[in-house]
Amino acid sequence: MPRIHAYTGLLCLFTLLLQSACSEDKADKQHKLPPRTVKAATAEAKTVPYYFETLGRTTSLESVNIVSQVDGQIVGVHFTQGAMVKKGDLLFTIYQPPYEAMVTQARGKLMQSIAALEIAKLEVERNAPLVPQKLVSEQDFEQLEANVIELEGQVEENTGLLESAQVNLDYCTIEAPVDGMIGIYDVNLGNVVTAMSGETLTTIQQMDPIYIDFIAPTTQFPEVLKYYNEYGGKLVAEVSYLDKGGVTRDAELTILGNRVAENTGTVNLRATMENKDRAFWPNQPVSVKLILTHLEGAVVVPGGAIALGQQGPYAFVIKSDNTVEQRPVTVGQGQSGDTVVVSEGLKAGERVVIDGQVFLMPGEEVIVTNTKQVKLPKDMTDKVIALLKEHDKGSPELFKQIETSGQLPYKLIENLKAHGKLSAKEVAFIEQLEGLGGGDKGGTPAKPDQSKDAAK
Repeated sequence: MPRIHAYTGLLCLFTLLLQSACSEDKADKQHKLPPRTVKAATAEAKTVPYYFETLGRTTSLESVNIVSQVDGQIVGVHFTQGAMVKKGDLLFTIYQPPYEAMVTQARGKLMQSIAALEIAKLEVERNAPLVPQKLVSEQDFEQLEANVIELEGQVEENTGLLESAQVNLDYCTIEAPVDGMIGIYDVNLGNVVTAMSGETLTTIQQMDPIYIDFIAPTTQFPEVLKYYNEYGGKLVAEVSYLDKGGVTRDAELTILGNRVAENTGTVNLRATMENKDRAFWPNQPVSVKLILTHLEGAVVVPGGAIALGQQGPYAFVIKSDNTVEQRPVTVGQGQSGDTVVVSEGLKAGERVVIDGQVFLMPGEEVIVTNTKQVKLPKDMTDKVIALLKEHDKGSPELFKQIETSGQLPYKLIENLKAHGKLSAKEVAFIEQLEGLGGGDKGGTPAKPDQSKDAAK
């Protein structure tokens, strides 16, 4: 009898341990979250630019205000506002008759003085042989020579007056001094302008090439100067619109400022850029990325892979068993295509989550699908959550995940389909939106381990 009681006691103990283990295993399964659907990308090693980024402004190489240099009425406007003009093109005509009359008057005075000079020279020639014969006194002869010199001065003076009158007449036709785009009329046809007022008639801006003016703070200027000298003054700046859209164009750094501005602590820099298509306009604010050098073998990932936590930036790395590891990273400069350099924490070839990190936990299993994420209609997700609650399946975490993402875990879709809780049409619609294949489109995704169920 004692031996039977001993066996009975051992059997009861074994049964209790087995029940406890089963309960714990069941509890683990109930709290085990279903695999999450995420997008992923592979970290790549690339040669990327190392740059200094700032704001700048375009400046015309030549900006000219057109003003009148004589007084008079504008009687002709010979250009189209906003058109491109060439150097020497006629722009304005000012009323000319008064200046033509001044030229005629000056020419007449010059001719008179030239005639008087010729007569005076003849008198000197005729009287020169008479001086030795004492027929003409030396004093009178010297006076004749002085008259010639005086008349020569008058000729010079009248020549200058004629040239001045001709210059004023020429000023009545105003021509373009440079190539460029002309502005609007600041003074219209028929208006009277004066030379002393300095009133602007219009402006011309040279459009090609064009300057890019920007600044570098003294904290970064030594690095700019280092690479400028290292590459023999051949640094290139990428210039684009402030919104980063539209045209991006290279400009060559041509001028380093020769002093530090006292009020801002910055150094002025200037680059020169071709602008034949006039994609950039003078005085336009622009974004400037001065390329200092290039980094070889830099690890690059999409910007969506980087998240920010209390301990700093991190990324979810997908391991070989399709579980994720949360790993701290050191982020470098952003690059084209919405990518970013990771200087520490990742290696080329590792897969990282780029979409679907919300509520993702370290060690959690994921299903990678890089199809476009489209949320299900809310009435459909509400229907699924109501079904799960009705049958006491799932967890608050699962319900929150469905509400937030607007998507259903793969195995949950399979279970709903198997139990007939969703119609074939609804299942096909869900699978098509979530990129899982099936339905009328055909195709079957790579299925996860069937031993782990989601919301049985």
